[in-house]
Amino acid sequence: MLLCQPQAYSEEISLVGEEYCPHNCQPNSNKPGYLVEIAQQIFTEAGYTVTYNNMPWSRALHGARYGEFDAVVSVGPAEAPGFIFTQAKMGYAKHNFYTLSDNHWQYTGDESLNQVRLGAIQDYSYGTFYYRYIVPHLAEPTRVQVIGGNGGLVRNLKKLAAGRIDVLVEDQFVMDYYRHHEKLGIKLRFAGVADEEDLYIAFSPARPNSRRYAQVLNEGYERLVASGQLELIMAKYFPR
Repeated sequence: MLLCQPQAYSEEISLVGEEYCPHNCQPNSNKPGYLVEIAQQIFTEAGYTVTYNNMPWSRALHGARYGEFDAVVSVGPAEAPGFIFTQAKMGYAKHNFYTLSDNHWQYTGDESLNQVRLGAIQDYSYGTFYYRYIVPHLAEPTRVQVIGGNGGLVRNLKKLAAGRIDVLVEDQFVMDYYRHHEKLGIKLRFAGVADEEDLYIAFSPARPNSRRYAQVLNEGYERLVASGQLELIMAKYFPR
């Protein structure tokens, strides 16, 4: 039987991630995120049931690593070593630096970060940037301040507005989406790029069906591209 054919019974596939809109957004909404919609459409057509929940990123990674959940959404390879990744690159992130509009600091390389207090989110890799710069300076709050839990972007924006950090690092698409849908109350300035990376749905190394699920997702993604359905999903989140 082909992997993409409907199952004789409905297996439940659990997806988790911290809200990272537009990549993955609020569960049980009409716009749960384009990566979530891609997974839902592919797995539902193949006869599976998909659940999706938000939680702190560290909790999602830990739970999936030890088999509590099937997969994490919006993950880069550096964040989840040992996980089963799809071959298809389903998303993309561009991790930018932002300051308040009256701050003229500009990123010119990691050494230029020595001049500022940087705000980041726990266990976000930001491509290679987390291990390249954040981890070596975790014990230096005058250089790096990392927050865990939910709502990392909002909390870092509040810290930036209050002058507790000078710079924050965030995915451009997440920041643009938030700025479009929420009233910031502050003016931000782009100050450089930390790194760029492809995003995936990655499956638990502790669950026996992970490789099968990844293959179903790969095959289904190719069909979505060929049929034009992927373009329709993406248009909901990136209108022209």
